[in-house]
Amino acid sequence: MEKLSYQWSENLADTPKETMQIFEHLGFSSIMSKLIVQKGIHNVESAKKFFLPKVDQLYDPFLMKGMEEAVDRIAQAITNGQKILVYGDYDVDGTTSVALLFSFLEDLGISVSFYIPDREKEGYGISSLGINYAHQNNIKLIVALDCGIRSVELVQKAKNLSIDFVICDHHIPGATVPDAFAILNPKQKGCNYPFKELSGCGIGFKLCQAIASRLRLDSSTYMDKIDLVAVSIAADLVEMNDENRVLTFLGMKKLSENPFGGLRLFRDLVIGNRPVKTHDLVFKIGPRINAAGRVFHANQSVKTLLYGGQEHFDKLNALNKERQELDQHVGKQALAMLSKDTKSTVVFQSDWHKGVIGIVASRILEHAYKPTVVLTEKSADILVGSARSIPNFNMYEGLNKCADLLEQFGGHYFAAGLSLKKNNLSAFKQRFEEVVSQTLIDIDFVPKAIYNSELKLEEITGKLAAEVEKLAPFGPKNMRPIFLIKQVENYQYQIIGKGNHHLRLEISHAGQKINCIAFQMAHHAQKLNLKVPFDLFFHLEINDFRGRKNVQLVVVDIKF
Repeated sequence: MEKLSYQWSENLADTPKETMQIFEHLGFSSIMSKLIVQKGIHNVESAKKFFLPKVDQLYDPFLMKGMEEAVDRIAQAITNGQKILVYGDYDVDGTTSVALLFSFLEDLGISVSFYIPDREKEGYGISSLGINYAHQNNIKLIVALDCGIRSVELVQKAKNLSIDFVICDHHIPGATVPDAFAILNPKQKGCNYPFKELSGCGIGFKLCQAIASRLRLDSSTYMDKIDLVAVSIAADLVEMNDENRVLTFLGMKKLSENPFGGLRLFRDLVIGNRPVKTHDLVFKIGPRINAAGRVFHANQSVKTLLYGGQEHFDKLNALNKERQELDQHVGKQALAMLSKDTKSTVVFQSDWHKGVIGIVASRILEHAYKPTVVLTEKSADILVGSARSIPNFNMYEGLNKCADLLEQFGGHYFAAGLSLKKNNLSAFKQRFEEVVSQTLIDIDFVPKAIYNSELKLEEITGKLAAEVEKLAPFGPKNMRPIFLIKQVENYQYQIIGKGNHHLRLEISHAGQKINCIAFQMAHHAQKLNLKVPFDLFFHLEINDFRGRKNVQLVVVDIKF
């Protein structure tokens, strides 16, 4: 199945000549100056903050609602010698959160253990089994990370057992929040924290920062774990701006120079001896950490992050390979079920592995651009699913309009999880289709993208590529720039990769040759063979392979 083709438009953000001249005066090229201004940076001071993020740009953690109470309760546990249970979700954000807080508390000499629910047996978030574990082990305080904000009944169960909860979550709260001892969530009502889009691990980091401040500890007690936060931000695809960008910038520097715990193995064996990029976090580290929770148990990820060890790392690699095989198998079956006659996609098969349905839902969006739900069986009468959305359709709100047909749901604008009774599947499909049809119009189903600037081939240089890298770390709200070259005529191509799905292009002009890689675009080969000119939309990158650096264009789209 062909990859989506986009409807393109140029970034028309106002770029006053006078403002661009400020940055040209600082030594940037005119193209780079334009990119800087497009990001809303209009003076030297804001440019310094953007290009040189520093620790002092981090916000005071006590600005977050509930932080005083959270620190008080943890301080009480320390004073009274109470055990603390660090409880986290099984994905990369949850496991990095658990590794961070567990390590921080353990370094303080506190009696601490961790708990990650089993995806198959317990599902997402707080579980009865987890609370029972705490009760059986005489634990009186649970700190939940990357989950808990919607666990009203289970937090009450814990309270009835004299167990307190401190919830550190970044998901959207429901109408009723749990009766926890303290809730840390910038999105909760009445929270005046300046930045709302922290990752779960980011909130755990702010808690460590606050505890260190209260106990008058050196900042190194939490800063030496900041690379865990960077991994969580990049892999969880939260906004890469404001405080998240500072945390990621500092975390990537730490990961490149002196990684925390088991992250050293990832740096040494997966990335190598070069500066870390967000691409490494999203596509190399993140999937390996996630793999354990998807097809085995996320305890494996936490142990690897905390303690390293070749054996742990090899296990994660093996689990990631298993995850890839499952992902491809389920993805192929799901893509075969797609219909062109609906505004939404809801697909179900009883034997699909729960651990990969989220990945498959995202993959479907690359081929069928409409709100998507992928479901599998949890039990004989209960289905669980992952949902992914497109711009202009809030998936969380869309599922909320189907709430009477669902057992549970939660998530974000673009991604959510849900469960429902099997006998409600047909009604849910119909309702969800109605909600999508009433919300979106035809033009919403055409994927749109914006390019930042048109270039001539001769303008593509190593200097420009190096300048573009200074805009990193990249992610939502700070995406890598996209460029356009119109009417490429001189080129050669080669179909490459397992399954012959990808293209390698070499484009040339006036003796200059530049290599391009185009993933999932082998279907263009017929027209390329006819030497039809095309417009090329691409990211400009420096390919660092075994110490050799070359300019490379990573193709986003080809338009004939």
